[in-house]
Amino acid sequence: MDTLTYSMTLAQMISRAIEQSGKTKQQVAQASGIPWTTFCRRLDHPEKSFLTIPEVISICDALALNFIGVLSEVEQSVDGKQFKSEALAEGGE
Repeated sequence: MDTLTYSMTLAQMISRAIEQSGKTKQQVAQASGIPWTTFCRRLDHPEKSFLTIPEVISICDALALNFIGVLSEVEQSVDGKQFKSEALAEGGE
């Protein structure tokens, strides 16, 4: 599994979940106990600074999301992207 793709997909999904929750990023950062600068770096630059498991659990708790469900959704999305990438490399759709 490509960890960079996984990290970027996870950050995108969490950012969308925050938008849908009606909470601000700052509220979620505070509720999850992650310093604001770290929180922004993890979500805005996941290619440089990966979210840790404890951070994802805290964010999921702050957003009332199921941690395992979030990871499963990310994995399915990453697998789908990799499948498409492999198909394109082989000349398929």
